[in-house]
Amino acid sequence: MNQWMALLVMLCYGMALAAQNGTVAGHVYDGTSNEPLTGANVFVSLAQGTTTDGTGRFELELPVGEYNLTISFTGYEKLVMPVTVRDGIRMDISPILLKRGGTLLEQLVITSGRYEQALGKVTVSMDVLPASLLERLNNTSLDQALERMPAVTIIDGQPNIRGGSGYSYGAGSRVLMLLDDMPILTGDAGSTIWGFLPLEHVGQVEVIKGASSVLYGSSALNGIINLRTAWPSERPETHISSFSGMYLKPAGNLTTIPDRVVQGDTIYKQKAWWEAQSPFYTGLELSHRQRMGRTDVIVGGFLFSEDSHLQHEYDRRVRMSWHTRHRFRNHRWTAGLNGNVQWHRSSSFFMWQDHYANAYRPLVNTMTRNHGFRMNIDPSLQYVGPKGVRHRIQGRYFRNENATDMAQSTISDLLFGEYQALYPIEDLKLHLMGGITGSYIHTLAELYGDTTHTAGNQAAYVQAEKELGRLNLLAGFRMERNRISTNPHEWQPVMRLGANFRAGVATYLRASFGQGYRYPTIAERYVETNVGLISIFPNPELQSERGYSAEVGIKQGFAIGQWKGYADGAVFLNRYENMMEFSFGGVDGKLFGFQSINVGGTDIRGFEVTLNGTGEIGP
Repeated sequence: MNQWMALLVMLCYGMALAAQNGTVAGHVYDGTSNEPLTGANVFVSLAQGTTTDGTGRFELELPVGEYNLTISFTGYEKLVMPVTVRDGIRMDISPILLKRGGTLLEQLVITSGRYEQALGKVTVSMDVLPASLLERLNNTSLDQALERMPAVTIIDGQPNIRGGSGYSYGAGSRVLMLLDDMPILTGDAGSTIWGFLPLEHVGQVEVIKGASSVLYGSSALNGIINLRTAWPSERPETHISSFSGMYLKPAGNLTTIPDRVVQGDTIYKQKAWWEAQSPFYTGLELSHRQRMGRTDVIVGGFLFSEDSHLQHEYDRRVRMSWHTRHRFRNHRWTAGLNGNVQWHRSSSFFMWQDHYANAYRPLVNTMTRNHGFRMNIDPSLQYVGPKGVRHRIQGRYFRNENATDMAQSTISDLLFGEYQALYPIEDLKLHLMGGITGSYIHTLAELYGDTTHTAGNQAAYVQAEKELGRLNLLAGFRMERNRISTNPHEWQPVMRLGANFRAGVATYLRASFGQGYRYPTIAERYVETNVGLISIFPNPELQSERGYSAEVGIKQGFAIGQWKGYADGAVFLNRYENMMEFSFGGVDGKLFGFQSINVGGTDIRGFEVTLNGTGEIGP
């Protein structure tokens, strides 16, 4: 009997001890967008803590008592909350809203590693253009805003980073343009249509400087520009913006043209071909964002009309766009459907009459008038599992129709699909990222020999990022296969390595090496047309470009009163082989004209210093 009594007392004592615990639970969200934060740290001590799951949820069992609960997440301000744990009570403290980090080094970026991380921790040179700056600049297209970014220039519509793109008129961009992490280059020419990008929905623009082919493939030889959408928060937002402007007559009052121009920047009034009414432009932009239960909806529109200072040139555009995202009841599955539709009509000329009084007037037979239609439809499906494991399937259908009066019409259809998996292993401080991609292009064009061309691409990639205390190490590999029409398949492996060391509270040292690769576009190989007396010839034997980018750099954050920002310095080397450019000369005994050829190797060495900050002056 005494043994049974002792056992009963021990059981009751054990139950009493078990009951002396309570549970703290909750959901952690972004304080601006109300998005759940996966992988946020929730702890009361080094030995007592947990992380949020794919829905931002956590549960932490603690002995009875009073605690300071700390919630932290990369890129956000740390939050400390006092909690009292009571016997056998489960306390839910949702919602927990974290504020975005207070310094520019804590800006969250996604382009470098395909998952969100703080800007200071990336291993490559990267700049961010925020939506607030774009709104103040009031630019009608993204290329105008990018000109303000360090080491980024736009040459005849083609982006150029650190001088690595050369001159390529209308085809074959070496900088890959992304819209919400997927390529948005035209299928036939591989070029960016700046007026098609929906600036009315932009959250931020991220720019990577240097070869990025491991994660993004061909056309990322010189870098990446990623336009990311701003999703709605709890409060609906509506933005409306209108603008107008005009071109005034050039300065100068000389009535004769000298035989020799001494100053190259001398401008004459005779260049103004208009008499009274100055050419002008006007536009209207609108956007509405709203959260409806578990569904996010964004709709927008853009109207633009311009009569250029160049005679007979004009541009008319009407664009409508939408983004939708639905979170299912368990918040682990998310489905979306985005789209963008544009009708356009425009004209342009290839050459002017002379570089004096007729510089704004077209040379005979070099004027092209065109009209067309563009559309992209983007379905997506994502699953976020426990501990931040993520699976994503996304796709894009991009159609580009362009009809001209110069027998240069094109119709291009591009299908792109990607499966992507992210496995964060918190115990090992390791992020594993991998995926497969595929694309198919179908082009029917007068411009390319009045025939049909097809192109295909398949690739697989993997990347690992390991955290060793204050040191982050990165390694990635990609295998890619390309083909145009009936040409043989071309296989290309590329790799990247990177390191980032946090030397101080706001001091980051970095080094990176990345290989790049660009397969010729249909336009570069098969374009065949005439512009006035100038011929453009095809080159079916054009070879792929290859190269690499290497750099070392330092990023130093600062906070002076209300001013916060960072200074960045980098020394870099870009080396390319088989560079492609449209060059002028004789082609196979024919008349002189332009043809895309491999012009050889290129080395670009340089350094870059950037100072970036934000603050308040006065109230």
